[in-house]
Amino acid sequence: MSDGALSQDEIDALLAGVDSSSFGVPSQPSSGIGSREQEAVQAFLAETVETQSSNLSMLSGESLALSGPQVESLNREGVLQKIPDLVVAVSANFTGSIVGEHMYIMADSTGKQLASMMNKEDDIELDDMALSVISEIGSQLVGSTITAFSNKTGEKNLASDSPQAQAVPKAV
Repeated sequence: MSDGALSQDEIDALLAGVDSSSFGVPSQPSSGIGSREQEAVQAFLAETVETQSSNLSMLSGESLALSGPQVESLNREGVLQKIPDLVVAVSANFTGSIVGEHMYIMADSTGKQLASMMNKEDDIELDDMALSVISEIGSQLVGSTITAFSNKTGEKNLASDSPQAQAVPKAV
């Protein structure tokens, strides 16, 4: 039975062919990742949920709990079918020993809800202030992901640029 650790080959396979202009899905047709790799990614993400929930609770001053992640292997069209017409994309470039882009994509309504909760305001608009708040949330999430990844792999030379949030229409 696997301990849930990702091998360097699995990490390289996951990062290969990523194109941020298509929201992080491979730009070329792909058979996707295998079930073993999918389970490893899901296990890794599940390990970060408690820390990320704690960080969001601390930022908002409210008790929050994130649900366990679900990992699917989809082609570009499959991803586009699952996301709404307007999304908030939070992207952060990994730097150091592993270079690549990390992205959280959420419905614009989720972005508004997060910004409202953090700012203690109702009916917030996705303006520069709200996107700045969402970028800070992204910073906390990316930071805990990097820490978990570093702990799992022993790789200590991994960092991230400051995450940037933007409200954008989904690609067509």
